[in-house]
Amino acid sequence: PREIDSMLSSMRSRKQETASPRCFLPAFRNVGVAGWKRPVTISSMSAKRGLPKHLTTYAASKAGLALLSEGIRAELLNTPIKVTTLFPGYIRTELNEGAGKLPFEVSATVGAHALVQAINREPASACVPKHPWTLIGFFMQHLPLPWVAKLGG
Repeated sequence: PREIDSMLSSMRSRKQETASPRCFLPAFRNVGVAGWKRPVTISSMSAKRGLPKHLTTYAASKAGLALLSEGIRAELLNTPIKVTTLFPGYIRTELNEGAGKLPFEVSATVGAHALVQAINREPASACVPKHPWTLIGFFMQHLPLPWVAKLGG
């Protein structure tokens, strides 16, 4: 769409290698005028804390996405546009079908239903499914790192 082309053009003209939240604002504001006022980003419970081994870069990228979303949310505080960041737990999909049984995993159908429910509540952020991941997220952020590291295997 035109808004995305404008955003990319703005980024190129400033010779930025990375996008700042300000580059995204025109697209969000124009979409908001059209009636869509709820951008949603899908992060991960892995973003709640640094995890070891194969989860390190995944967790870092999802944490970066969550913080980018929060920055955009901060820029849009006094507008009707509300940004939501979702932190899903283990949802069984084709991406993780080769993995063994994951703790507290839910099927893709249950996960999708929980994501829709969370979006409809319109929170700034939410752990999905709410139970048990809200409590797990709290502990991930507050327990000593050696304990949390064990979650990464």
